[in-house]
Amino acid sequence: MTQSGGGQGLDHWFDLVFIEELGHIDGGGVGMAIGVQTHMATPAIAWASFTPVG
Repeated sequence: MTQSGGGQGLDHWFDLVFIEELGHIDGGGVGMAIGVQTHMATPAIAWASFTPVG
């Protein structure tokens, strides 16, 4: 997400490294929970907050 949209303004390579490192966590549920939060829930909330209703 861009900085103007509230993100850090990073490209997809940073995201790739982040997801790869989540795979090194011994507890599978922890990596899955973080991945769902950062790649499913947060983008949907950001999209809904910038989309006019009605």
